[in-house]
Amino acid sequence: GIGEVRLASVGGHSHLLGKSIKVTGNFSSKEQCLLHIPDWDFNWQRAYAFDKDIENLPLVKSGDTLRVKCTYNNTLDNPALASELKSQNASLKDVRLGEETLDEMCLAFVTVYRKL
Repeated sequence: GIGEVRLASVGGHSHLLGKSIKVTGNFSSKEQCLLHIPDWDFNWQRAYAFDKDIENLPLVKSGDTLRVKCTYNNTLDNPALASELKSQNASLKDVRLGEETLDEMCLAFVTVYRKL
């Protein structure tokens, strides 16, 4: 295993259909919210660093888990989607995992510190 690590930053990734992203950690059976963006904006593709000294960053031990949850809005009530569909002269369609703007993803990423 990797032993213990400290979380230095956390971020989320989604495309235009993204409505919200939440990343939680289950540390020693105690749940902690690490990131919550309830009103996702495609332009917020960044990591958010914890403003703490290294020894006070969230500690992840063997057996702990991280969970990411994304919600989506695949309707014309989503202004980002409506604008992109208009610019591509496209219509609503089933959404698949992929890298194109009208595809979708649900990713979380973390940066960690580990003692060597």
